[in-house]
Amino acid sequence: MLRKILCFALCFCILPLSGCSKARHIDSAALAETITVERRGSAKIYTFYLLSGKEKPWGIEIEADRFEEAKRLAETVYIPNMSMAKLKLMLIEQEIAEPQLFEDVAFAASDAVFSPLSYVALCDSALLGQMKKRKDLPELIEKELILIKNNNENINIDFLSVFNEFARQGSGGFEMTFVNSEKELKATRVFVKNRGFPGRE
Repeated sequence: MLRKILCFALCFCILPLSGCSKARHIDSAALAETITVERRGSAKIYTFYLLSGKEKPWGIEIEADRFEEAKRLAETVYIPNMSMAKLKLMLIEQEIAEPQLFEDVAFAASDAVFSPLSYVALCDSALLGQMKKRKDLPELIEKELILIKNNNENINIDFLSVFNEFARQGSGGFEMTFVNSEKELKATRVFVKNRGFPGRE
C-alpha cells in the first residue's frame, strides 16, 4: 500500500517536468494573420492584426519605413513571442504603393518565415479604416481575391507571383488586385508598372 502511495506521489512530481511548457508557449503565442500598410501624415503605419477571441479585430500599430523594420520591432519590442508563420493577407494602401509595394514584397519573398502564397493586394484608405472594426473582412477579401484569380489566370495575388513579376527583365508592368471599399467590398484588376507605381485600368 505504501508503495502505491509513493508511486502515485512520484507521478505528480514528474508530470510538471514532462515538457509541456513548449505547448503552453505555442498556445499563448500571438499569431499575426493580416498586416496592413498605410500613411498617416508623414508616417507609415504597419498594423499587425492578431488571432484573437475578441469580437472586434485586435492589432498592434507600428511606425516604420519598411516592412523589415516593422517586423523586427514587432518581434523584439512589442510582442516578443509573436509568430508570422500564419500570415494570410497583406494590404497596402494604394497611395503609398511606390516604392512600398516592391520593397515589402521583396522582403516577404526573401524571408522564410512567410508563406510565398500569402495574399497581397492594394486597397483604399477607407478599407483600412473598416479593418479596425470588422473581424470578417480578411476572410471576405481572400474570397474576392480567389474569385478574381479564377476568372483571370494572369492576375497576381500572392507574394511569390508579385515578386516574380518585379524580377522579370524588360517587363513593362503586370496585373494585381485592388480592393475597393466603396458601396460594397470588391476586388478589381489594377495595372502595376515595374517601378512599383500602380495605374488603374
